[in-house]
Amino acid sequence: MRTLKLQVQVSVDGYTAGPDDAMDWLTFPWPEGLSAHVAALRYEPRRA
Repeated sequence: MRTLKLQVQVSVDGYTAGPDDAMDWLTFPWPEGLSAHVAALRYEPRRA
């Protein structure tokens, strides 16, 4: 069976969207080097 990883951003009051279904609160500028780190995690070779 495969492993499923789920990540969900939720506000303190438990909502995933703001007024008028706005999702702009989810975006933020990533610090330098974070993109490479995330890419390395995402494409890690599978372990046997």
